[in-house]
Amino acid sequence: MDTTYSLDQFLADTRATIKTKGIPAGPPEIRDHLERLLHNPDLLKKHLGDPVPYVERATIGHDPETDVHVLVHGRPKASKSSVHDHGPCWVVYGNYRNPTRMRRWRRLDDGSRPGHADLTLQREFLKPLMLAMSAADSLPPRDLDIAERIIAHYAERFELQRHPGKGCHFFIDIDAGSAPARYLPGTRVRPGLRFFGPGEVVAELEALSSSIATEEAIPRGLSLEGVSDIEQVVEVLGHLGRYWWARRPGRTEERKRTLAQIAVVHGYQQIVDKLSEEATVDLSLDESEELWQVENESEGGYGAVRPMGASEWVRVGTVLGVRAADSRIWAVGIVRRLAAREENQRYVGIQLLGRGARIVTLRRLGDAQPAMTTVLLPSHVGESVSQGEVTLLLPDGGFSSQSALAMQAYGRDYLLEPRMLLETGEDYDMAYYRVAQAAG
Repeated sequence: MDTTYSLDQFLADTRATIKTKGIPAGPPEIRDHLERLLHNPDLLKKHLGDPVPYVERATIGHDPETDVHVLVHGRPKASKSSVHDHGPCWVVYGNYRNPTRMRRWRRLDDGSRPGHADLTLQREFLKPLMLAMSAADSLPPRDLDIAERIIAHYAERFELQRHPGKGCHFFIDIDAGSAPARYLPGTRVRPGLRFFGPGEVVAELEALSSSIATEEAIPRGLSLEGVSDIEQVVEVLGHLGRYWWARRPGRTEERKRTLAQIAVVHGYQQIVDKLSEEATVDLSLDESEELWQVENESEGGYGAVRPMGASEWVRVGTVLGVRAADSRIWAVGIVRRLAAREENQRYVGIQLLGRGARIVTLRRLGDAQPAMTTVLLPSHVGESVSQGEVTLLLPDGGFSSQSALAMQAYGRDYLLEPRMLLETGEDYDMAYYRVAQAAG
């Protein structure tokens, strides 16, 4: 760590950041500049004297061009400050020595009474609420720990207000003491309702997830010390993003009650194996298959129940091979919802990615690597080869935005151009391609 970074360098770097990124995009980078400055052991001696006096407030630096001030606060012993705000100013804090415990308050009244304010401790109030709206009961313990730490990291930026708004689409009735819920149009806004949500944070999760996956590194400031599994962090970020958006993915078809059973396998390779042997499969279960009880079903999926202790591999985003217990035909699905039930049971919501999935062979153009076997999902979101667009289920890392593919299917050869990576899991990529050319 550089310990010679000076106050003049900090002001120059901060000025450059404000000019290039502006406000509010600039302060996160300015925080990094401040962190470097705080590692200078002679900073306070140079600008306040030796020994360093304890001063309630002193200005040690000012940039006239940007009107940035560098202030130092010092006290001989721990103390408290009253609740306050900084008006139109933005502030980046840093501790030179010893920790500071900061609390962020949200004003709930309209400010019409002089000398009075109704306040709530926003950060601590919102952490459990946002966790409750994140389907936390569906997460395994290690994923839950990561989710709690991510929520704590972003808690200062969550929104809380008296009315629903952009990024503020959950609510809780503080008078009734009821559980938090998602706001729906038509919900009557009563005095006891408080609306909350992720604010602008939800839009950042996807970019953060992509950055972590690309750089294969977890940002130091994300409060995930001791966590080394990058894929697990990306998966949890994806889970939070799905539940924090204003409109959570929902069902498009009515589900009907049923007492059917389904055979289930999990993992990309097992799905490929089952689809490859589909023509000869018998109806008895083999050791790779589990039998699940179905509560309800629709054209788009199943709602099934499993004992809580069974199938610990099940998590949101797991890809499944699914067939009705009395059928030879395998479909491909993905776990979208998990919920704890009474009597030690777990509910599993499964979205079918397309009935009639089939094995196809792919080869990267200009690549000497051997052809790979993948899964074509021709009916996913209504597209098909004949309509010029397809969705493929690929092995983990199989998607490349730079590589066109040659596909053999239905007795013909097709040229596919990559369009979008739709989803990624522990052992698969699901990607969207345009059929650029067909021959044969």
